[in-house]
Amino acid sequence: IGDVNRAEEFFKQSLNGADTRELKCEAYLGLSVCYLDTGRLEQAKKAVESAAEYAAGVPIKRKLSNAKKLVEQAFYAAKKKPEEE
Repeated sequence: IGDVNRAEEFFKQSLNGADTRELKCEAYLGLSVCYLDTGRLEQAKKAVESAAEYAAGVPIKRKLSNAKKLVEQAFYAAKKKPEEE
């Protein structure tokens, strides 16, 4: 968890210092992964949505699409678990 916390802080600092749309998108994508790793699905979803606002280039859009799929899978898994128990 320490590494995730450090990564989260890094991406937050990167976001504050980002001066291009691409850098902001990358920072939000990084945050979304940190939030997923720590089970904060709602924050992960919001971070991916924020990244989408800044997505400009094809490589970024591909990363964004992958991140969105991860968040959707996490939400699906989280919703499915209570029903199974």
